[in-house]
Amino acid sequence: SIHISSFKGKVILLNFWASWCAPCKKEMPSLNALYNRLKNKGLVVVGVSIDSSLDDVKEFLKKNPLDFPILHDISIKVSRQYKVFAYPTTFLIDQRGILKEKFIGEMNWLSPEAIKLIEGYLNEKR
Repeated sequence: SIHISSFKGKVILLNFWASWCAPCKKEMPSLNALYNRLKNKGLVVVGVSIDSSLDDVKEFLKKNPLDFPILHDISIKVSRQYKVFAYPTTFLIDQRGILKEKFIGEMNWLSPEAIKLIEGYLNEKR
C-alpha cells in the first residue's frame, strides 16, 4: 500500500497497466528508462496493475524487470477512483500533489517532448 502523499516534493508518473495489454507492455521499457534517467532529479514512477491474477503480474515482471514499484489493484478500486477506462493511462502529479496531466494510450517516454515536459515539472520551484 502506497499513498501518493508520501511522495510530496516529487514529480510522480502514476501508470495504470495490465500484463495482457499490448500497448502497456510496449511502453514499459521507455517508462523504465525515463525513471532511471530522472529518478535522481525527483521523478517517481509507480505502476498500478489491474491484472486479475497476481501470478500474471509476477510472471510479467520476471520476464520484464522494472526498477520502479508495481502495485496490484485487483479490485480495480484505485483505477475507478482515477476514472481509468483505457490502458495504459498515466497521470502526472506535480511536486505539490496536484494532478497536472493525463496520458491515455501508449507513450514513448524517451521522446524529446516527453522528456522536456517531465523535466519542466521537475525544475519547477517548490
